[in-house]
This record gives sequence, C-alpha cells and structure tokens, in this order.
Amino acid sequence: MNKGRKKEEILADLNIRDFYLKFSNKELRSNKEFVLQAVKKDGEALLYASSSLKADKEVVLAAVKNKGKALKYASPELQDDEEVVLAAVKQNVNAISFTSEEICADKKFIVEALKNVNSVEILLNHVKDIEKSRFISTLSKEEILAIANNDGMILKYASPELQADKEVVLAAVKQKGYALEYASEELKADREVVLVAIRQYGMAFGYASQELNDDKEIAIAAVENDFYNFSKLSPRMQEDREVVLAVAKQHGDILKSVRKFADDKEIVLSAVRQFGDSLKYASENLKADKQVVLEAVKESGLALPVSYRHLTLPTNREVLNSDDAEDVKKKEEMRAVKRIYKDDA
Repeated sequence: MNKGRKKEEILADLNIRDFYLKFSNKELRSNKEFVLQAVKKDGEALLYASSSLKADKEVVLAAVKNKGKALKYASPELQDDEEVVLAAVKQNVNAISFTSEEICADKKFIVEALKNVNSVEILLNHVKDIEKSRFISTLSKEEILAIANNDGMILKYASPELQADKEVVLAAVKQKGYALEYASEELKADREVVLVAIRQYGMAFGYASQELNDDKEIAIAAVENDFYNFSKLSPRMQEDREVVLAVAKQHGDILKSVRKFADDKEIVLSAVRQFGDSLKYASENLKADKQVVLEAVKESGLALPVSYRHLTLPTNREVLNSDDAEDVKKKEEMRAVKRIYKDDA
C-alpha cells in the first residue's frame, strides 16, 4: 500500500508513526536514512530493517540507545560488540540476555557495565558460573565506588570490609537509601550515614540502629520523608512537639494519635490543612476557632459539621459565605453542609 508514495512523505510520517517501518516496502527497509529515523523513534523498529542494516553499527547503536532490547534484532556480530552491548544494557539492563556467554564472562566488560546500569542484581544474574559476592570481592574499592554511584545495591554483595567503609556506604545509600540494610552495624548507627539514607528513601529508617530512634534530628528527617516512621520512634520522640509538627505538616491524621497536642493551634492548623476531617480530634477550644475551621473546610467540606455546636451563628454564616470556603472543590459536600445550616441564615 506504500507504492507510489514519495520518500519525503514517508519520512515525515515517522513523526507520528513509530512502527511505520513494518508496513514499508523492501526498498525503504534497506534505506539507511529511513531506517535511522525509524529506530530513533522506536528502537524495536530494527526488527523490520534489512539484514544489511541490522549489521550496520550506526543503525544498531541508534536502535539500542532508544530501546535496549532491540539488541535481539541486531546481527550476531553486533550482539557481541562491546560498545553496542554496553549501550543496550545502559538503556535496559535486561538487554544483557541477548549477548553471548563470552561477553558475560568478560570481567572487564561486566565491571564497565555495572558502572552504567540501574540494577546490578539483574546484570549479575546473567554472569555465568560465578557467585555474586565472590565476583564483587575481586573488585577494588575504586570500582565499587564507581558502581555504587549508579546503583547503591552493589553494597549487598560487597565484602564486610567495604560494608564497613563509610565512604563506600555513603555513596551507596545516597543513590539507594535502602542499601543501608547491608551496611555494617557500626554504620547503621552513624548519624551522617542514616540521615543520607532516609533522605533518599524514608523507609530506610527501619534499617537504622535502634539507638537512633531517640535522636530528634533523625526522627524529624524520618517522619518528613515517610509518615509511617512515626510508629518506630521512641516514646519520647512521639511526644516531642517538633517531631509531631513535622508529621502534621505531612499527614494530618496524626492528630488522633497525639491527643496531647489537641489544643496546640500550630499543630492543629498544620493537620487540618492536610486532612480537614482531623478537626474532630482538636480541642473544644480549637473547634470553635474561626481560622482553624476555615482551614479545615478548605480541605474538606465535611469538616464543618464537626464545628457546628462550637461556632456562634454569625461565625456559621462567615464560614459558609467566606471567599476561602468558596474555594472548596467538593461542592457537593458544601451544599450538604449548607442544608444543615439553612435555618440559621
């Protein structure tokens, strides 16, 4: 159906048709300019290229840089070309499955690949006849550092000496916070290391030494990055005002767990701005506070009935007619609230 079409028209179509190549004629499948544009739009279009172009390094490199798994359509010679394979696994680590056992057994190549992939584990699974930790143990600290900067999970396979090396562990947890699990016990208790880890991945706090559960700076960083870390803190930290305020700014529902702060206006305001319905956990005094109620209503119209018996009639009208309240997105909820107060108007 492509006969009679000009090459320029088909090339223009590539702007919107990534798979057009499979419908093109034999002449176009052998046209390098055409195929290059196609594989740059979708690397797997290499499947429909001519045999000669599947063996063209420029074309194949363009294809695997777009879709690493396009390596499976390259010629056998290019599937064993280190530059091509490295480009492919850099884009998609699973592309390693389309190269030869000889490439996978080449330590120099594997080390270089490990520095460029986003999953050392997947890559190492394709390394034949070796035990991962044994292979990694043959690498120098400099090689491990270079790999850790790209995938911190290399720490899982590092030697105990390197798992206790602060420079290596910092590089690993900076890239993947949960690599803290594989650090030495001493470094799991190191404030600097733990702070870097939880700021990259909040739940890494679960791997930190329990002695840090009572550290305020660590506690605040932990809850700011993941609310669920609050339950792991020491009882003293769970009652610390700064820590609770940090949680309230992220997760308003915390008010139901920290009734001690039900009359703390700053904490309650932070909480209702995140979750208006948490107004029900505020003190009687703050349920009657106009600013608190308005903030709660702005987040959720259903928060207003909570304050019904606490607000005076004029305040009811002010809340319902306020410009701020008009910003509430849940208009259906607000209409229901207005019906509650229609006799007060």
